[in-house]
Amino acid sequence: ASDDPLEGFRHLASDIHQFVQDFVTADASVLRRAAALEKKAVKAEQLRKTAESVGDTRARASARRHFRRGEYTDAVRLFSDLKYPQLMTSAERKMLRVARERISDT
Repeated sequence: ASDDPLEGFRHLASDIHQFVQDFVTADASVLRRAAALEKKAVKAEQLRKTAESVGDTRARASARRHFRRGEYTDAVRLFSDLKYPQLMTSAERKMLRVARERISDT
């Protein structure tokens, strides 16, 4: 570590020159893409937390347990009552489809 108080600013200037070149001299397309990806990730995380807060995470876990036990009516009910069904995994969607088929076969 340097005792020169300006050393940190020199490093900052170097970083700015190296990493924000796209923003300073181009159309900022790299930063725009990064910002769009970040916005999408934040939105997905907020949705996941909201689903958890309304009980969907617990309901999905419970529905999976019911499905494995062969309790298809309960699994269908729990999956169908989700507030955020778009967060179901492909495996859970398949469980729901199979559970519905097995209920209709009885």
